[in-house]
Amino acid sequence: MKGSVNISDYFYGAKTQFIIPLYQRKYAWQKKHCVRLFEDLIKIHKEELQSHFFGSIVATKACEVEDDLLIIDGQQRITTLSLLILAAFNAVANGDMQPGNEDIEEVRKNYLYAIRKRIDRQIKLRPIEGDIEAYDALFTNNSDDFIKNTGITANYELFYQLIQISNLTFEELIKEIEEKLASSDNYLVDVVVKPGNLIIIEIDNDEAVCIDDCVELSRYVEEHLDRDVEDFELEVGSAGVTSPFKVLRQ
Repeated sequence: MKGSVNISDYFYGAKTQFIIPLYQRKYAWQKKHCVRLFEDLIKIHKEELQSHFFGSIVATKACEVEDDLLIIDGQQRITTLSLLILAAFNAVANGDMQPGNEDIEEVRKNYLYAIRKRIDRQIKLRPIEGDIEAYDALFTNNSDDFIKNTGITANYELFYQLIQISNLTFEELIKEIEEKLASSDNYLVDVVVKPGNLIIIEIDNDEAVCIDDCVELSRYVEEHLDRDVEDFELEVGSAGVTSPFKVLRQ
């Protein structure tokens, strides 16, 4: 997909931390969303699909002198993917997942830590207060230390269970994430719902939006809405050159 990047491109960087701004809501992905993500990865693996659209991620540098990224949009997806990788890493450590030929330590350093940051807390993802305590507790790999009744812990434990009953090795899981789980450089311009449940989504890109981008996003939205609950018509397109600017990035 033109304009897309592998999700691993966001994670690599030994000095980079992901900072969730204080104004963002707490982690709220439901279990059904995590199951769908895991099933998508299984499907990608079995059917050898080229890519799966993971949704857009918008980030900006937190400051000029640091490599940290402020996650403006996509913090729920980044957090969920971090939980999945941490669950896989701990499952290997506990003997509940086969490692394959993957360099486990290399994945740990790139996906879960910012090991070259000269700070006490080197964990790569920094959730907001109320989530960070539950997230950090998972790194102990000791369920007695986990903070219960939080979405962070619940989805981590769900991923761990899904890993246990799957036949994926750690190597296979990371391969699917690194090679085929695509994010996008496109950004949202406008969403309008008109009478008759006509949903119009307008996107743009710093370079260009191609038809494949629109098709992928349309398919993604279709998969996450239920026509049996309420029927709808969907149009996904790019901002026209004669259209007025609607967002600052344009």
